[in-house]
Amino acid sequence: MTRAIRGPAGWVCALLLTITGCGGPAAPSEPTQPGTPPATTQPGAAPVASAPTLSLVGGNDQSAPPGQALSQLLVVQAVGSGGAPVPNVAVSWATPSGGSLQTYAGVTDAYGRAAARWTLGPSLGVQNATASVAGAAPVRFAAQAVPGTPAPVASVNFGLGSTWLEPGEASSVYGAALDAAGLVVPSAAITWTVDRPGIVALEVKSIGPGTSRLQFTGLAPGEAYVTGAAGGKSNTFLVRVFPKGQKPGPGDGCGGCA
Repeated sequence: MTRAIRGPAGWVCALLLTITGCGGPAAPSEPTQPGTPPATTQPGAAPVASAPTLSLVGGNDQSAPPGQALSQLLVVQAVGSGGAPVPNVAVSWATPSGGSLQTYAGVTDAYGRAAARWTLGPSLGVQNATASVAGAAPVRFAAQAVPGTPAPVASVNFGLGSTWLEPGEASSVYGAALDAAGLVVPSAAITWTVDRPGIVALEVKSIGPGTSRLQFTGLAPGEAYVTGAAGGKSNTFLVRVFPKGQKPGPGDGCGGCA
């Protein structure tokens, strides 16, 4: 349908269903190359997220004797480009100074944080540790290993009160020499003894500084007390060896029985 309107200068504009202009022919459109799709923008497309970065939260510039754990945790936080914490980011820890790092989770928590306990290496002087995530610069920690007396042993812990065996049957227990803060004392060595060697045989397998694994085997029916000691502290558990086929089961009151 077309309507004609006469303008003041006597010219006529054609008003179509879609108005394309008045006063002259429409400008030609740009040619489109065959096979080239028109440029479009996807609605709601999100920008590509950048890798999170790490920042140091706490634990830097501590000091302790060589081989001793630092009192404060090393703590880092992963943050996004807008500064918001980023959870579930894998954090790698390392120390080139011969010490060790005990981590509490492989990824950052809900607040973007990750932590590690640093036990210094054996040398005096400055020691270093790092925390890193993929695609970002690592966070560096420094600590000073100074002369001093290692923390005293406060307890020998192995979490076993008693266990029952038969002759020829073996079991094992892990022990750790701990300081007052519950940390392993690396300089401590655990020694194991049994009051009746004819009832139970012991085989010690050290697994690291301040820790030990003891395997004990029933030899003959009877009772024997096994003691682990370190740094003037000790702990003891009872082993009962029953005749073959007469050992009670787990439901008969033995917390350490299989």
